[in-house]
Amino acid sequence: MLIVLLAILWMPLAAAETPKSLAFERIDRVVAMVDSAVVTESDLRVHTALSKADPSPLSILSPNLKGPLADVIDATVIRLLAGRISTYQPNPAQLRARVEAYRSQWADINAWDSHLAVLGLDERRLQRAIHRRMVIERVIQRSLNRPKTGEEQAWKASFDAWIARERNRVHLRMVLPSETNP
Repeated sequence: MLIVLLAILWMPLAAAETPKSLAFERIDRVVAMVDSAVVTESDLRVHTALSKADPSPLSILSPNLKGPLADVIDATVIRLLAGRISTYQPNPAQLRARVEAYRSQWADINAWDSHLAVLGLDERRLQRAIHRRMVIERVIQRSLNRPKTGEEQAWKASFDAWIARERNRVHLRMVLPSETNP
């Protein structure tokens, strides 16, 4: 009797379509793993946006020919190298000034909110992204110094050799796009 009752109750549930609110939708995708650090498509979007609007003296944080994936992988390698060493951490006032300089590029709060929404960020996550950029700059500047005027090509060659050595110290796994959408 109990089995029949359960079967009668289950039939309408089994026949019902899955509501759209329960359907799965991909919100991001892993594109690479650097040791245990995950690199996602949204990381590439954030890097691209910040590289255009958050000026950096270092080419790795500016748009360049290697492309965003290679840049984000290099940045992840450098962040792993930096760890939580206090020498590389910017002070809160420097971070606030950099975030405010970035934010000042949008005319009003609606444009700013739209920008953050496109990147899938909120203020706190944006602040963390800019903090990571500042750490990367400090690691590179301590390891290689700043490029001097007129010596950018030589500095870039030094950087490329240095980052190649550092990349060889980590396990890098590229994640290919899936053939099917989940």
